[in-house]
Amino acid sequence: MTDNRSGERVPIERRVLAVLAADVVSFSRRMERDEDRTYDALVACRGLMASAVSENRGRIASSPGDFILASFDDAGDAVGAARRFVTALRHRNAALSERDRLAFRLGIGFGEVIETSSDLLGTPVNIAARVQQMAQPDQILVAGAVYDALQDRPGIAFRPLGIVRLKNFEEQVRVYAVVDERMDGDDPARGAREGAAGAASADARNRVSIQIVSFRALSEGADATLFAEGMTQELVAILGTLSGAVVMIEGSEREPPQEAFALSGTVRLGSRLRVTAKLVRLQSAETIWADRFDYDPDDTFDAQEEIARNVVAALQVRLTEGEQARLWHSGTRSVRAWECFQRGHDLERRSRRECHEQAIELYAQALRHDPHYIAPLVAMGFCYVDQVRFGWSDDDAALLARAAECEGRAAALDPNFPDLHALRGFILALQGRPGEALDAAHVAVGLAPQNSEMAGYLGALYRMLGRHAEAIEWYQRAMELSPLYSVWLATNMANALTLLGRNIEAARIYETALRHDANFVNAYAGLTIVRMRLGDRDGAVEAARKVMQIDPLFRINRWARRHAMLDAATQEALKRDLLAAGLQ
Repeated sequence: MTDNRSGERVPIERRVLAVLAADVVSFSRRMERDEDRTYDALVACRGLMASAVSENRGRIASSPGDFILASFDDAGDAVGAARRFVTALRHRNAALSERDRLAFRLGIGFGEVIETSSDLLGTPVNIAARVQQMAQPDQILVAGAVYDALQDRPGIAFRPLGIVRLKNFEEQVRVYAVVDERMDGDDPARGAREGAAGAASADARNRVSIQIVSFRALSEGADATLFAEGMTQELVAILGTLSGAVVMIEGSEREPPQEAFALSGTVRLGSRLRVTAKLVRLQSAETIWADRFDYDPDDTFDAQEEIARNVVAALQVRLTEGEQARLWHSGTRSVRAWECFQRGHDLERRSRRECHEQAIELYAQALRHDPHYIAPLVAMGFCYVDQVRFGWSDDDAALLARAAECEGRAAALDPNFPDLHALRGFILALQGRPGEALDAAHVAVGLAPQNSEMAGYLGALYRMLGRHAEAIEWYQRAMELSPLYSVWLATNMANALTLLGRNIEAARIYETALRHDANFVNAYAGLTIVRMRLGDRDGAVEAARKVMQIDPLFRINRWARRHAMLDAATQEALKRDLLAAGLQ
């Protein structure tokens, strides 16, 4: 083989290796904004990657620009290095301002490559790079060959994202997400053993499970076939971003989850383009939803994205978000804006500081695609409010001002948007105007009486103001309205029950919420308090250990800020229970 740079023959070796590709999110824009800071951050992150690779018996093959390529003899070592890097990255970012943080997307391929002293070549390298481009920030995606090598490996679990056709590849590739990338900082292997398998089984039990059946072309010719394949890929890509609510399953699974659905469709291309889609409950073969879409054949590219978005929005209304999904869907015609919003909302619901900050960035991207899209504007305002409520703020007044700015811009777009009034309610509450806050939240509920989110927001305001019985009523209402209510609703309701002394009920709800999301730190904090009050000190200490495993920067005083409006005695009692379980 000839080295293109020197023209000299270099020795090559063909080997079966796992290849890890990592790339910085929004690197060019960050460099344009501040070259020196971004370069310094990149150098620091390269060091984290080098350590993670070395500790997992790999080597850095190349690192041009913001791209890093590493190789490993064992696919498990590649996943281990990726996990350790993501964990180190999150720890680094947690202590820095937004301008000094970087997020990475990671992809892993496996197979025979050509290796030289300075490069890696071959299909697994290209697959790793392409799969990486599909990942969310700080997410690890792997190709089917990696899954096949590791599917029975203890401590490693995967969530299938479906079969996709990667750019410049003739054959389709199975893609999987590594489950529970957040590892214990002191012992990553222990974190994998304890967290990944549990999170994967919780996903299968509590999230909506959907099997994507490849769309069929009913017309002859390559155009209809390509359109049908593209529709399937679009749906897989969009549903893959909804990790908080949807898990995709393969048709080959012998025992699909009890509540599972199949999504299928057809494509007919003639004088008109007609696409049909339907959702069927697997256990009963009952059709839950069906629709058809007609377009001019000259608009097939735009039609593919728009139909996929319409289908996913319909699934959300029926299976996950209920009526709230209609508001999110109706506010824009930009598929890219809608996708950015969906990804941001999934991150926001995880209620972790770094996730909120990534969500804000995605909401900003959505607004760059469509400046008139009200949903990400309001959601960004909620992120600023939450940073104040959850004690993540160094300047409460500045963040509330940003939230108010979002609210004002949203009001200019649509003064009757329900979420806008809910946001206004939280801003007023944090400004010490509880009566006006509740009035605004009631307006939101009046504008969308069948909307679970609005009922939940009203419950959250009642809880903030110490009116726990009324909070529980509205949380119950929110859960009744949602096909698949959110973990934050269940956790907030359990907290209100705790403050009313109904600890057994609260413990049961916390435990159910954690089966849905094994990394929801607020639920573990609440469970710590409840177990302590039920006399289960060992259980409380175990829950507190989980808190620190998920959030090593957890501090009681910061956490207690979400209860700042309660009386001093109640606040101190909550702090004492957390302190007694070993938290600081």
